[in-house]
Amino acid sequence: MKILSNLLRTIIPVSIHGNADIVVMSIEHDSRKCIAHSLFIAIKGTTNDGHRYIETAIDNGASSIFCEYLPEFLHENVTYIIVHNCRESAADIAHEFYDNPSRKLKIIGVTGTNGKTSITFILRSLLESSGFQCGIIGTTGNYIGNRYIPTSYTTPEAPELVKLLHEMVSEGIDYVCMEVSSHALVMQRVRGVYFTAALFTNLTHDHLDFHGSMQEYAKAKKILFDMLSTDAIAVVNSDSEYAKVMIKDTKAKTFFVGMEHNCDTHIHSVYTALSGSDFSLTFGAKHRKRVDAAFSMPLVGFFNIENAALCIALAFELGIECQYIQEIAPTLRGAPGRMESLAIPSGAIAIIDYAHTPDALEKVLHSCRHILQTLTKNTGKIITVFGCGGDRDKEKRPLMGNIASQLSDYVIITNDNPRTELPETIADDILKGFTRMLPTEIIIDRKRAVYFALSVASYGDIILIAGKGHESTQIIGTIHYHSNDSEIVKEYILNSSLSSPQSTIIQRNS
Repeated sequence: MKILSNLLRTIIPVSIHGNADIVVMSIEHDSRKCIAHSLFIAIKGTTNDGHRYIETAIDNGASSIFCEYLPEFLHENVTYIIVHNCRESAADIAHEFYDNPSRKLKIIGVTGTNGKTSITFILRSLLESSGFQCGIIGTTGNYIGNRYIPTSYTTPEAPELVKLLHEMVSEGIDYVCMEVSSHALVMQRVRGVYFTAALFTNLTHDHLDFHGSMQEYAKAKKILFDMLSTDAIAVVNSDSEYAKVMIKDTKAKTFFVGMEHNCDTHIHSVYTALSGSDFSLTFGAKHRKRVDAAFSMPLVGFFNIENAALCIALAFELGIECQYIQEIAPTLRGAPGRMESLAIPSGAIAIIDYAHTPDALEKVLHSCRHILQTLTKNTGKIITVFGCGGDRDKEKRPLMGNIASQLSDYVIITNDNPRTELPETIADDILKGFTRMLPTEIIIDRKRAVYFALSVASYGDIILIAGKGHESTQIIGTIHYHSNDSEIVKEYILNSSLSSPQSTIIQRNS
């Protein structure tokens, strides 16, 4: 509970209409969550405007309103505060209301196109094994220790985010591993958050429907590193062409991690197979001491070696001894739905992965090819099942089609989250990128597509089911239907004696 007039000291309102000496019991940006004495902040979104829900917020008990313009009707017992930018004010007020919880935690922000979720889980695994209590904020949901909290956003809106950090402080959390999306950075969701460290993975084609260009996309990601203080640590993947862009002008202490010999943390001697990965790291002069060390972990794929190297470089700089990291590396856990492998009765292997961008799909297909070379001397096939989201970045569809056609032996195009677009239109956009003749099917129904892929696989094949990973719903039209790739594969395994479902298949190049 706080007094509104005290909260207003943290911002410069345009005007105040009503009594500012009133109680505030909660801060909400969702009118449905308002209770008696809530402060409702009318945030303008990309498709919706919180000003439309001011009356609903008041009906639910809100007694104070932050808005950028006054509604037509003013209630006598409600205080209206006009501000220039509701998003900025939402963040500033939330930090004050919850007593600045980010300064009581060690928050590690992770940004980049791909790898954010995997890195937060690897970091949590490292830190918890070292005796720290950890929280996660990200795509797969939020965690306070082992308590799971579902979420709709990779990075929540500021009032929700700061409230979550406050809960973490109350429950004794030491470190928070937070995915920081480009949307969140542009939309001021992490404004005022004090970051102990930040990691950058890569920047590849995604979200250009929102940002407009790669330059603007990079500028959005850079905001995180511009926020860092002189006490903070910035760890970046030097193999990304945007690495130097991210840390330009940052006040933080910077570390480059990559395959080049002159990196602050040099990755070398890499090996990956279905059972896990081996690699070595050389920590250079910028670190607190020079060290050469070899690591073995159960995570698969070169991209996971890159992810783990970023995490280990940061953990080492945070004070965890290298020898101890080597000891716990075999127990490292990645994110759900990332390179999740399941054995099929035919002797094939199904791999479920969240890869939904051109770069991610290319990386996971290269990893699959490497696994095939290791296990079967490349005699097996890669059967790729994937689609692209509707009402989103259309430019990446032919790019992903090109990658799938070049790196697969058999492609099955299916639904991802078509939303309000025609699935056939999305599939056709993907096909436009094909540059190589290979067996290809279109099976719109995702479950049938997965069943078909599993049914045609032979001993030693890899079936890559890409795009949705951990997700448990599929958005068709505006309705969320239950759908989980791992469950579909497990169901197929249990019912492998049954024939594959019948489906209408449009054949091309087959």
